[in-house]
Amino acid sequence: MTRSVISLAVSASSIVVLCAGAGQALAQEEDGEGWSGSVEFSAASATGNSETLNVGLATEVKNEVGRYIHLVKAAFNYAEAGEIETQNNLQLSYELDVQLRDRTYAYGRVQYDQDEFSGFENRVFVGGGIGHYLIEDEGATWKIEAGPGYRYSMLEEPDPVPMDFEDSESEFAIYASSEYERLIREGVQFTHLLESTYTQSNTSLKTVAALTTKLTDSLSSKVSYEVRYETDPPAGNENTDTLLKASILFGF
Repeated sequence: MTRSVISLAVSASSIVVLCAGAGQALAQEEDGEGWSGSVEFSAASATGNSETLNVGLATEVKNEVGRYIHLVKAAFNYAEAGEIETQNNLQLSYELDVQLRDRTYAYGRVQYDQDEFSGFENRVFVGGGIGHYLIEDEGATWKIEAGPGYRYSMLEEPDPVPMDFEDSESEFAIYASSEYERLIREGVQFTHLLESTYTQSNTSLKTVAALTTKLTDSLSSKVSYEVRYETDPPAGNENTDTLLKASILFGF
């Protein structure tokens, strides 16, 4: 593993540990209200006739205090083949939900994305809206969210640079999501996430299907398949990216 890869992995690990540590610290401050969440890790390496490396780190931390729910997420993925970088992305988000009725809530969210292979150097989304639980029982939950927002995108400079090239976009956006969870049997859970961010120049779609199996009280295994789609990506970039990943989760 090269020094640059080690540095990236350490940086991502620091982000995950800080998020998890912040959650545990706040849990102690809230007089038993408590934070809960998970830290996810995946890695694969091959040497010999082919040399590949894949590293994935993620955390999700949640706290419910009265009518308020705080949700913090962080995710990092890195891959290289033959010492050539093929994937490097980071996503950070924070959402605050405020309960309005039994199944309805208002939310505000901010998200930061960085992906070296998307044609966008980074993106920031800020928005808010209404969420509602269509299903909420012991065996399954299904919630949907929708609302307006603002998205700022910094574009990578192409080569050659067109005369009309603008390195940034600031646009009104509409965000919508669907998140479904179902307990298939004791210790086995299926989840599906669908997110869409619409702007006049480009619409971003993300879907993640995952199967999580509980191994011990705090350890679980997870297999997930993620698809990202851009309707109009920057020139020279593909519309679709996919990621199949097997991970180990530590819950707290």
